[in-house]
Amino acid sequence: MLMTSHGNRIYYRTWNDQSWKSALAAAGLITAVGEKVRRNGGRIRRVPVYAAQREDMSMCSRNT
Repeated sequence: MLMTSHGNRIYYRTWNDQSWKSALAAAGLITAVGEKVRRNGGRIRRVPVYAAQREDMSMCSRNT
């Protein structure tokens, strides 16, 4: 399990969306196709949306 410097666990969605996917995009392995805007109270956050690579998708996802 991955932990923060404060001893809390790292939530997998946060790691995947904020750290891992941005690193893959910087390496040129995936591409950003747009941006999602989320509003949380008075705060606006812009999050990139990445294209799913065909070989990483399951058969069911490719056929729908």
